[in-house]
Amino acid sequence: MLTVEQDARRKTRRQPAAKRGQGACPLSFVVAELSPPALAGTAAAASPCLSSSNSDTNSAKECKYLSPCTVETNDIPTAATGYQIECETMPCPANQDIMYDRIEGTDIGVLMEASCSNTVAACSALCETTTGCCGFNFVFNPGQSDSQTVGRCVAKACDGRIGSSRYGMVYYKRSNGAVSSSASSSTSSGSSSSSSTDVEVILWDVTASGQVSDISESDDAAIRSGIATAAGVGQASYVSTAYMSASVKLYATISIPAGMTADAVKSSVDGNLGTPSIANTYFGQALSVQSVDSITKTTATAATDTIVNAGATTLFDQFNNFVAKATGLAIGLLIAIIVAPVVVVLCLVSLLIYCCCCRNRRKTTVTATNA
Repeated sequence: MLTVEQDARRKTRRQPAAKRGQGACPLSFVVAELSPPALAGTAAAASPCLSSSNSDTNSAKECKYLSPCTVETNDIPTAATGYQIECETMPCPANQDIMYDRIEGTDIGVLMEASCSNTVAACSALCETTTGCCGFNFVFNPGQSDSQTVGRCVAKACDGRIGSSRYGMVYYKRSNGAVSSSASSSTSSGSSSSSSTDVEVILWDVTASGQVSDISESDDAAIRSGIATAAGVGQASYVSTAYMSASVKLYATISIPAGMTADAVKSSVDGNLGTPSIANTYFGQALSVQSVDSITKTTATAATDTIVNAGATTLFDQFNNFVAKATGLAIGLLIAIIVAPVVVVLCLVSLLIYCCCCRNRRKTTVTATNA
């Protein structure tokens, strides 16, 4: 004979799950279960460079599976002179989804760490000064990876192969193969003659009022845009900047676009950026030039040496240095906070032990005396 409670449990087990109100899946959940993850795609992380005027890094499109980024739709930064975009099949087919990197080979080293102001032209100029550099990758879009790597470029050797599914990344192959050691060191060794593999640039060196900390990323973008306009190179992607404290010391390296000569660009810079009064008309509130220290036609290697020897760095590097110092200070304070109480406790324990020992010694002495 079943009790009322046992009979109710027996009937419940016989009921379908939907009638019991348990185990029934909402329709939306079932659909999500059936949707193939690969087809659903992954939304790209918000790019930190959307507000930048640098067309090489300010892409707002989500480059991902079933949302291709192609050369034909102007999604991919233009290759510098002497470089070409490399795909799995060469030449790259029309409307090819560009999401490539050279893998399973040798990484020569990072040419430029992530920054919204970095350009393909600047990366290619650094590749020309790096022995063994056969090309480089460039992160132009967050894609389906870390949005904080936009603008980063890494030099690669000629070994390995092209790998796909690197959404938001493009690989630029050097047309003349790897940079030789003699080519990369010819200018840095002090030779006045430049190697045929080294590219010419214009280095604009000025002193401005204010402090480097006052210059925001949007200011830097406006400065590069103004320099590009004044130099006649059109796009800010041809201009890279480095700053040094002591007021504001600015080094702007202007790459030469295809179809133009270094002499022509220098002529434009001389005419439009040769004096502070004229130069300041291109920058609005972003920069106030106090003196134009030099305008030089040189090579990418020599320009890089000048900037490095002066101790100038990009805004991104300066921010990283600040973060590193702040992190070091925070770690020091944290250690002090942890260690100080421990030391106090040890001192108290030591004092307590000492007092106990003294007390026991005193008792022993008194006992001996009474005996």
